[in-house]
Amino acid sequence: MDYNIDNINYQQYIDFEDCKNITEAQNRLSILTNILNKIIRIRTQSKFDILSECGKYDGMSKLSWDNKRVELLSLTERNPDVVELLRVNNWSDKAYAEVKNKKEQVMEDLMALKKLLDVMPK
Repeated sequence: MDYNIDNINYQQYIDFEDCKNITEAQNRLSILTNILNKIIRIRTQSKFDILSECGKYDGMSKLSWDNKRVELLSLTERNPDVVELLRVNNWSDKAYAEVKNKKEQVMEDLMALKKLLDVMPK
């Protein structure tokens, strides 16, 4: 399966300073949410595909997630498709954590900006 991870350039959307106004925070939050949804789809599908590959071998169900990955590489003799699948899954885990952290930061900025707006005289 082609996961198209090269089409998701999330790095440019997480490399920015604090949001200066509510509109900017809302726009960034929307962008990050859309990117996060794409990453979650890839992450979920790659995990499903890894588990499907593991299902082809006896005894894999009792292994931990990390051990499943190691054993799968060994059993498939480092099949290029399996190596790519694991690479995609690693990428999606990393991207998910980075985008989720940035999204939480933007949420904090948004809440702080709203709080500031509430205390300003009208």
